[in-house]
Amino acid sequence: MTIIEFFDTTHIDNLVSTLLFNPDKVIFVGDNLKRMQRCSQNYLSVIKEKNLKTEFHFCSVSRNNLSSIITSLSKIIENEDECIFDLDGGEDLYLVAVGILSQKYGSKVQMHRYNVRNGMLNDCDSDGNCQLQQPIHLSVEDNITIYGGKVMTNSDSENVTCEWIFDDDFISDINLMWDICSDDSGFWNAQINCLDMLFKTFGNEDSLTLTFNKDNADSALKDKNRKLVLVYRFFKRLKGLGLITEYTDKSDSVTITFKNEQVKKVLSKAGLILELKITVTALSLYENDGTPVYNDVRTGVYIDWDGKNDSDVDIVNEIDVILMKNLISIFISCKNGQIEIDELYKLNTVAERFGGKYTKKVLIASEIDKMGKVGEYLKLRASEMGIRVIEDVDSMEETELKKAVLNLYKC
Repeated sequence: MTIIEFFDTTHIDNLVSTLLFNPDKVIFVGDNLKRMQRCSQNYLSVIKEKNLKTEFHFCSVSRNNLSSIITSLSKIIENEDECIFDLDGGEDLYLVAVGILSQKYGSKVQMHRYNVRNGMLNDCDSDGNCQLQQPIHLSVEDNITIYGGKVMTNSDSENVTCEWIFDDDFISDINLMWDICSDDSGFWNAQINCLDMLFKTFGNEDSLTLTFNKDNADSALKDKNRKLVLVYRFFKRLKGLGLITEYTDKSDSVTITFKNEQVKKVLSKAGLILELKITVTALSLYENDGTPVYNDVRTGVYIDWDGKNDSDVDIVNEIDVILMKNLISIFISCKNGQIEIDELYKLNTVAERFGGKYTKKVLIASEIDKMGKVGEYLKLRASEMGIRVIEDVDSMEETELKKAVLNLYKC
């Protein structure tokens, strides 16, 4: 089987038929040969991992010359035993040419479309309009690779995508920490930001125990225009829940011991708890047949834009949470405090670069209502960019939050 693909800037449209049918050959048709060849290398990386053996070939023809397009496509039809035209993507004149050729060649011209949003394959040729639901799954890494980027997992890099172990114990700890945070997210942020600076100044990456002299801590924080304020009731609650195993406050020093490395990490970066709460909520969602709603869920994803290991020119962005629903990517920015307008532009740019027209863009926040007119302007700009805003997440009941996360791919 040979698939004829009309090359499109939404890269998933170029690869759908390969993932569906594992054809012997795909012929990309477009007017930029170098670009087709370059992008096909990204596609090959993905299909090789899936053990698909499809060969990619290329046909360069002007998108503005209908006669030339018809001539080129006619040669393909006559030289291939069985060929199917994928009508997703591509320029209008290419599709016009297929319509003309279907009249000339009849049943030899097979055509179909694949609806990425509902997983429906539509047979568009003269045999009728047969529909078949065939969902295709891609991972976050696959999706980023298709668009020419790379998920950074190299342990030698400063920007490394988080690899959490979401066992039952850690999920329980996340929910306990979220309960504390959602009671007063501003208070949570203040305490965790203070711990963050103390870790950076006095902490040991290899130890679960943080010990510091109060006078030294005061001086260190004053240098950063911050004040040492650790509230006893906060740490008492952490200890009561087993999130820390020790909190010793002496006249001149403080010692804190954390339950484990993952809890320590969450308690040393203020924004992590919201990201992780959204992540475990997504992981908890299942369809009626028992399959996960989201076939891949990743948090703290660092994306290298060009997929090359050249630190001098790399463009790298972090996305708080990325979900995959079959072929649809959902890029989520989680903000547990104040939000800068630049966050919207970053989210919009990265999501459109690595998801194309099918991607969903979401801002999940807890304190927009406290930002006054700035918050109203932020929501307006988000709407203009096609970014869905879920606010007051810290006041949501568990069932309400699950419903909101369940519907993200539908927005």
